[in-house]
Amino acid sequence: MQVQLSEKKYKLKAMEMMALQSNINPHFLANTASRVMKLLFQPIIENAIYHGIKESNRFGYIKVRLRRKGDMLHITIIDTGIGMRKERLQQVRKGLHREETGGHIGIYNTYKRLQLNHGYMFSFAIFSKYGWGTVIRMEFPILTEGTEAEVWER
Repeated sequence: MQVQLSEKKYKLKAMEMMALQSNINPHFLANTASRVMKLLFQPIIENAIYHGIKESNRFGYIKVRLRRKGDMLHITIIDTGIGMRKERLQQVRKGLHREETGGHIGIYNTYKRLQLNHGYMFSFAIFSKYGWGTVIRMEFPILTEGTEAEVWER
């Protein structure tokens, strides 16, 4: 039993490490994304592991892509997990705009934190196809010293 638990823990750790492999240039991250909210990726990557890849019963991966376009940061998180059926995807999307989260409290909290930090100057989109995986796209202004106030003045 102890060996089985250790093996399962190792598999999850390996999946988490694979999830952290990404297209992020360390210099870009150090210079640009230092103002990105803490724990922005964690709930999304955790959902991708536990509700996507783990449920698919096949090898999967998670790709995190950060791009800067002008003064905006574009983040895309792609997983090759099981994905969501149309009905479930609609429930999750609607849950972002209501207090009823439909069980996806991590995605809801991430959305609300982006809204609190960036006002309405951000976008958050979820795309998914059952059997293929899920994509989450976020765009928001790159905040530097003094720009936080500008977001709320607009």
